[in-house]
Amino acid sequence: MKIIKSINNENLQLGNKKQLVIIHHTGSKGSDKANIKYLNKIDYISAHYLIGKDGSITQLVDDDRIAYHAGISEYKNIPTQNSSLNFCSIGIEVNSNGKDFNDKQRYAVIDLCRFLIHKYSISNENILRHKDIAPNRKIDIGDNFYKPFASTWSKFVNEFIMYDKYYNVSDWAKASIKKADENFNISNWEEPNEIIANVTVEHIFKKLGIFNKVTGNGVSKERFIVAMDRLNALNK
Repeated sequence: MKIIKSINNENLQLGNKKQLVIIHHTGSKGSDKANIKYLNKIDYISAHYLIGKDGSITQLVDDDRIAYHAGISEYKNIPTQNSSLNFCSIGIEVNSNGKDFNDKQRYAVIDLCRFLIHKYSISNENILRHKDIAPNRKIDIGDNFYKPFASTWSKFVNEFIMYDKYYNVSDWAKASIKKADENFNISNWEEPNEIIANVTVEHIFKKLGIFNKVTGNGVSKERFIVAMDRLNALNK
């Protein structure tokens, strides 16, 4: 995942607690360049990231800074400041009029959210739409954003952001795992949710020349293959 830096922190204070990720759409027909210029502090409208029409990810504000994107808002029992959740949230704007989303943008949001939730230990229930925190004011992000992938926002978050379901694992990765059955003690791709024990994962790592100690209670085959595929390790 590549993040383009176009950061303007002018007069945006430090202290963002980073408890929530809020997804918006710009509601604009403007270009990515125009929206990067628009999302600035001068108009008290800003966001941490902009997802371009081509799926590019541009960071506009440092995560540690408080951006103006949530407005009057609330969520469950999280305290607000000045009736807003700006102080504890990261704002992601998708450049769209609310209907013309594309898969490159969806994948970019998934990748960016996965990066942020792992970096800041944000729970799945705190990956929200703007309308979840300001239901009487806002309609973004539009349902057209997630509905090609899942019937509800919750399913989109749980099945595509929190897990690896959306990844298209390459054919050579699947073939490599099948070919490795005998030596690596791992069965075929048809059971992707099968849990691979730590001892097996460590054995595979050693065969691949990766010397890492595995902690936890094993990993599903799907997550393992995706990780190896992305590292290009299976192509050895």
